[in-house]
Amino acid sequence: MSIFPILGDSAQASSEARPLYRDILCDNTGMPVFQDGVPVFVSGTEALKIWAVTALRTVRYQHAVYSNQFGCELQTLVGQQYSDDLKTAEAPRMVREALLTNPYIQDVTDISVEFTGTVLMVSAKIQSIYGEVTLFDQQEL
Repeated sequence: MSIFPILGDSAQASSEARPLYRDILCDNTGMPVFQDGVPVFVSGTEALKIWAVTALRTVRYQHAVYSNQFGCELQTLVGQQYSDDLKTAEAPRMVREALLTNPYIQDVTDISVEFTGTVLMVSAKIQSIYGEVTLFDQQEL
């Protein structure tokens, strides 16, 4: 039992079975895929990949439709006079922070972030309740 009742008991929350994670299938540009006018749904690891890419491509605090917990702050590193060492140190933390907000994701490892001109490339291994998911994303900043 937690001494802060509003936070709940994390041990109890982690042991509860979660429903199968579902999301709408998106193409490479992030647009939903429709079949006969109806959105196509995916579940499990494929749905988590879509959620992760959306979280990394969404600038945190910029869109009122998302909570302050959703999104990533990698764009704050672009266009600033930060050293490459600082960018290399901060980027994996920002990726991990963005992805671990999803309760289906247990850990994020092997994070690689590269800034090449205006292109950002991110790769990571995500340990989820469904197993390991490998994530690759490339976006124009």
